[in-house]
Amino acid sequence: MTTAAGAQTPTAFDSSKAWEHLRQQVAIGPRPSGSPGNVKNRDYIKAQMAALGIKTAEQPFTATTPLGPIKMVNLIATIPGKSTDRIVLASHFDTKLFREFRFVGASDGASSTAALIELARVIKGRGALPFTIELLFLDGEEATGEWIGTDNTYGSRHYVETARKAGSLKSLRALVLLDM
Repeated sequence: MTTAAGAQTPTAFDSSKAWEHLRQQVAIGPRPSGSPGNVKNRDYIKAQMAALGIKTAEQPFTATTPLGPIKMVNLIATIPGKSTDRIVLASHFDTKLFREFRFVGASDGASSTAALIELARVIKGRGALPFTIELLFLDGEEATGEWIGTDNTYGSRHYVETARKAGSLKSLRALVLLDM
């Protein structure tokens, strides 16, 4: 944003824009990993990043869950900075699977993802920052059944394992997780 005098003013976080992102996700309905709702939500996130001119990569994997193998996909949106050292801002976009009732995850999944989408707009509008900003939208953070053992955090565990194998953990300076 530019003032009348031509000076750059920082882009501000707009809660009404974040609220609209939350509303759009909730309108999709339940979004458990591997479901059509999850795919639709992932497409929504990718479309928002594309509209901002932010390159987004998919990180697909198959998780072994108590319900059997489930295909999941993390999204990694990157805003290049002056350094390749990076700060990761993360959220999850899946919802917990409940068979007893319709769970749309307004607070758990949609709210943090909505905030992250709006933060993407704000950060992108500020120009090159000292660090590269990685917006990490995790899939498979919710348990497929009960929160027992490793039936949860599939996406974050996959992200870390992939980064460890690639040797890219050394460029990670901070990770901030937004949830609920």
